[in-house]
Amino acid sequence: MPGPHRIIPPLTPQDILRFWSKVRIRRPDECWEWQACCHRHGYGGFHLGSQTDGTRGMFRAPRVAWTIANGAIPPGMNVCHQCDNPPCCNPRCLFLESHIGNMRDMNRKDRSTRGDRNGNAKLTEEDIRDIRRRAGKGKSQRALAREYGVSEGTIWGIIHRKTWKHVA
Repeated sequence: MPGPHRIIPPLTPQDILRFWSKVRIRRPDECWEWQACCHRHGYGGFHLGSQTDGTRGMFRAPRVAWTIANGAIPPGMNVCHQCDNPPCCNPRCLFLESHIGNMRDMNRKDRSTRGDRNGNAKLTEEDIRDIRRRAGKGKSQRALAREYGVSEGTIWGIIHRKTWKHVA
């Protein structure tokens, strides 16, 4: 699926009807979830035919919902969810935000993939607490690095709270 910031081209009445037919519309204060194909991060994907000029193609469903309900999305703005539910297309759940504002919202709501929520993390929060406790009792960084299968620099960053800052 193309990037999340593509400009939505003008929608035909048929596009709009087809779009809403793929949304489970519920009460106004509930999430309206996308029922068709979804991007790997859970956002719906809506296909707008194909033209040789590249103005049509696959678009994120919440961006299309925003455009239908509110008009064009200003360049560089993200369509964000108050509900934090990626398949939601209820315009009442959506708001516009800059990338930086979206990242602040993510951090404020603790939705980032930091620490052991990151699929590439070798350590868990429990490991971090154990490393800090044992280093405080004199265990060498070299020994801890060997034991946990990470570099001494990684252990140094953990001990000095340069990394895994969120772990108490």
